[in-house]
Amino acid sequence: MVPAVRREIAPAYHKTTEGKRAPLRRQTSRSPFRPSLPSSSVERFTPVFVLIDEGREIGRIRGYPGDTFFWGCSPI
Repeated sequence: MVPAVRREIAPAYHKTTEGKRAPLRRQTSRSPFRPSLPSSSVERFTPVFVLIDEGREIGRIRGYPGDTFFWGCSPI
């Protein structure tokens, strides 16, 4: 996990409604994809957040320019 994400997102995300419905799971770019993940194209940005529902990708965020970008609002 990118250090900024580990520091700014990971500590609080699992406590949110979104985090309970779509927990963060780490997948390194050097290891094979988990069987529970659909096949995915190679990414040039890290991190990449992929939202999967019933084995189908329904959303993706590429890169991490900061916590405001991730949360969609100003930090508290």
